[in-house]
Amino acid sequence: RCLTGAAVKLALEIMKKAGIQYTVQNISAVSSRRFPLSSYTACCDSIGMGILDMCVGSFFVTAERQLLAGFGSMLYVDHSLLLSRPKATDDSFFALATHVFRPFKLSLWATIFCVIGALGFLIWLEERHHGKKFADILYMSYSTALPGAVPYEPTRDAGKILFLGLGSLVFIIVSTYTAELASFLVIDSTRTAKLSDLQAVVRTSSTICCLQILTVQLLALEPQLRTLLVVKSSTKDVITSLLAGECDVALVGESHAKSAVEGAYGDCRLAYSPSPVLSLANAFPMDVHMTPTLGYWQKEVLEAKPWPLFVEPFLEPPECDTTDESVVTASGEEPTPVRIEGMLGLWLLIALFVVMWLALKIWYEFHGRDRREKQNSKRA
Repeated sequence: RCLTGAAVKLALEIMKKAGIQYTVQNISAVSSRRFPLSSYTACCDSIGMGILDMCVGSFFVTAERQLLAGFGSMLYVDHSLLLSRPKATDDSFFALATHVFRPFKLSLWATIFCVIGALGFLIWLEERHHGKKFADILYMSYSTALPGAVPYEPTRDAGKILFLGLGSLVFIIVSTYTAELASFLVIDSTRTAKLSDLQAVVRTSSTICCLQILTVQLLALEPQLRTLLVVKSSTKDVITSLLAGECDVALVGESHAKSAVEGAYGDCRLAYSPSPVLSLANAFPMDVHMTPTLGYWQKEVLEAKPWPLFVEPFLEPPECDTTDESVVTASGEEPTPVRIEGMLGLWLLIALFVVMWLALKIWYEFHGRDRREKQNSKRA
């Protein structure tokens, strides 16, 4: 009943080739009490005590376990990734309406308009003697960034210098805004993991769920993680703790991360970091006297049938749609196209200009009618 899984099938095949007879035994109670958070480490301890000859499963080769038991040849390298929920998005009307203005802070927008207005005022001081009204110059200043703007040539040298400064300002602002807008509307809309490396976890003081056996390696990489670790006894507990909100991010193997993203744990909103955080070898722990024989036959079996073929029968079909643009793979992030509602602020701005145009048309209509009536009354 318990002899299932890719690692178990491989071990049975190796022992069959080697002609080894085996019996299945439980981990000793003493080892389980010594290592309550990791049955894998407890199994290695039972080997060191001489109770077991071999443990079967996907065992990380760590310094702690190597002190307890010997290890056979490496099966594969497990790359651990950070698993987390995607960035929370605000789809409220106000957030969508102001999204197009997010590349610049409000203070920067105010500064830009004030500087443009100030330059327009200075240009007007230079050009007012040539019949230019302040309103016309101000309109020209703000419309320089728009396509189809009426070309203007200052008549005084000082005005030309100011106009060059205005043009340079507008050019830099438009270029910067275009680049920043792309990052906000495209990159922000990708489904990326909130935290992609251990430095980000430390910087944001986020908690991280992980296996007990990985704590030594994590603390060696980032000692500041000591107060941020939430230690669990199994990978399933690590992921379920993340879903329950006990931690902000979880460190799991690449295969488990992909399974979680595919919905193996009932949540399709998960995402994992694009690059590994930690890489550890996997091998069978065994008595040191068995390593030469089983190492030879393991090599023979894996040459005839590679490790992925042992894993393939145990892969489950994904429960979530992993073909859309929101799923993060280990190769990187797939950006999504800009949505119409993402430019809601621009549409509202255009609507505002249309409303102002209509209001001006209505005002001219009534004002012009009054003038025509007065003119007709004078003629009469």
